[in-house]
Amino acid sequence: MEDFDRALRAGRVEEALRIATTRTEASREPDGAANSGLAEALILLARAYVRVNKLREAIVIAQEGLAVDAQLDGRCEAEFRIVIADAYERLDELERADEQCTLTTVYMRRIVPSTPIQPVVYANSMRHAMVAARVSERRGRLLGAARLLDSALRQTELASDPRFIRSAEIAEVHERLGREYVHLLHLHRGRIARKLGDPTTAENMIEVAIAGAEELDDTESLMHAYLERAQLAAAPAVACAHVLTALRLHEAQVGEIRQDELRVAVRLSREALFALGVDTAFFAGAIEIAWRLIEHARARVFRARMLPEAPDAIQDNAPMPPPTDVERLAEQYTQEPTDERRDELMNALWQREQLALPPSEADAVPDWVLPGEDAHWLPGPGTGVLEFFVAQEEVYGFLLHDSRAQHVYRLGVSASVLFRRVSRLRELIEDPDDDEAALSEQAQQLSQWLVGPHADGIMELDRLVIIPHGVLTYLPFSMLPLNERPLLEYVELSYAPSASILEVLLRRAVPPVRTATVFADPHPNDDLLGLPDARAEGQQIALLLSTDALVGARATKAAFRVAMSGVDVLHLACHANFDQHQPRQSALLLADPTDPRLPAYITVDELSDSCLDAQLVVLSGCQTGLADLAPGGELDGLVRAFLVAGARSIVASQWRVDDTSTADLMTTFYERLAAGTGAAEALRAAQLEISNSLEFSHPYYWSGFAQFGDWRLTARPS
Repeated sequence: MEDFDRALRAGRVEEALRIATTRTEASREPDGAANSGLAEALILLARAYVRVNKLREAIVIAQEGLAVDAQLDGRCEAEFRIVIADAYERLDELERADEQCTLTTVYMRRIVPSTPIQPVVYANSMRHAMVAARVSERRGRLLGAARLLDSALRQTELASDPRFIRSAEIAEVHERLGREYVHLLHLHRGRIARKLGDPTTAENMIEVAIAGAEELDDTESLMHAYLERAQLAAAPAVACAHVLTALRLHEAQVGEIRQDELRVAVRLSREALFALGVDTAFFAGAIEIAWRLIEHARARVFRARMLPEAPDAIQDNAPMPPPTDVERLAEQYTQEPTDERRDELMNALWQREQLALPPSEADAVPDWVLPGEDAHWLPGPGTGVLEFFVAQEEVYGFLLHDSRAQHVYRLGVSASVLFRRVSRLRELIEDPDDDEAALSEQAQQLSQWLVGPHADGIMELDRLVIIPHGVLTYLPFSMLPLNERPLLEYVELSYAPSASILEVLLRRAVPPVRTATVFADPHPNDDLLGLPDARAEGQQIALLLSTDALVGARATKAAFRVAMSGVDVLHLACHANFDQHQPRQSALLLADPTDPRLPAYITVDELSDSCLDAQLVVLSGCQTGLADLAPGGELDGLVRAFLVAGARSIVASQWRVDDTSTADLMTTFYERLAAGTGAAEALRAAQLEISNSLEFSHPYYWSGFAQFGDWRLTARPS
């Protein structure tokens, strides 16, 4: 197990997972019989899955291990229950985690002999103490967590004492195990001390943890230790320095992972790391560093797959962020934490950004100006970019436009409150018969936070590109009121996953878009899947684009595969299935040639691995724009899949759209598009036309569609 533990400590999760998988496969008997080798291998596999954030899978593997162990001698029960508790705690299912901790305690009290403690029991007691303390901490039992950790630390002192451990061999093993676990115990105890308001104890514990992690090359623990240092730092600039160090350790680990899925999973488990980095950089007044961290955190795997030809500065293996004088001083301070180094770093932060110290906490919406040189990528005159970042404690907004009047502000609202407001607005908007007064109230409050601080700047723009983050990905900005009218009435709206992706898309020349293929109503005879209005919609659009509409049984997966090559526009008027638990299995539903009553699925995974010639993709179906949220905005959804496959511009819906209003909206959209209007402006015209009708004026009918990517594409018929 030593090679496995070394890989985990160093953050080489891909290697650890490979070791565990190989051992598990080698240990499985052909007849499925239980054996001790299989139980031990399953322990490693479950631990590896926890570290790569596959928590449900880890629980399943550990439960399988418990069943195998029950057929043997039951010696591994503690290891499996510790892993299950760890996974439940990370899933925020604290009652279940607590239950597993209790069962582990009962089991260990039953098996601990009066004779000298065996090494496996000693190791389990250390792991159990750390997981149980973390669960207690999360449930508000800080003193209980501290007692657990203090008891474990005393055990490390006694574990090799000849008065208690009479075997020299066991004492030697205990001493080695103590070195492997004592720095982890100090790290956890330091965090508890900080939360209990005891900074002196916390600082002492963290220093011991850092020394032990460096000695063992435990980069995972070292990263968390520097985050604790950041939380303890009295000066914001010092905290920023420590967070940057932790982020560098994180990037070094993730840079060794080659599998996209694992890389995203590991980032998901550490999404709070970048959020803390942005918070501390803002509080330190280091706005440029905060901006670069935000861009660096956004959709990096997405970016690397979608834009392999992009400059090194935005490639997935690029340094984060590129070294500057400020960061060099931060690095020096972490190596030599003297008052002189601290003052040098703080002065450099203020001078580098040419900013005053941040306003007091009493100011609800403090303003800063983003340095002009960071805005070199901005699109042309009349276009602004409104970018958001949801951090741990704050929500930040940036408005950047060609006049270089860039503003950065704190929303003055917590991420949790924002989540509740957006969720409530979505509930109200998706039911047009619901309380319109409540919908208006929610929209007005969100607009006040998100759009209000920039109202004057937005009124001067022709186009606004929105780069959402977190829960804001699910918000229809087009219906938010500005001066009592929807935002869409003032500006053309477009969306992008990040500023760096937007830059590369706009750097490319606008291609001619002439040929098209239309798919519509793949299941006309099915009461649930049938889309009768979509058939007429598809035929009308095909006429506008001078092409043929593949409807009913002709709208097959095979036909879609053919259309992916050599067609400029793909229109898909079909259902989409969004899988919240496995977003990469979300899919478009086309016709099955063997049985027209059954759907044929085209999943996100399949699309992401495909090569698409279409420049414009229109998803005129239900929930086609929905996505699951991964770290930094890694959208695992159909929009993301089509962008990765090669599309330049996508129009998609964000909720279950109305069949009739969508048919009208799409017809107007393509009429404008065929006349030479750009995709975003064509969509805006169609939405405004629908919103001004008596029947479909409610935002449910028109605000659910959004345009992503390059807004300039048109579709003149060949």
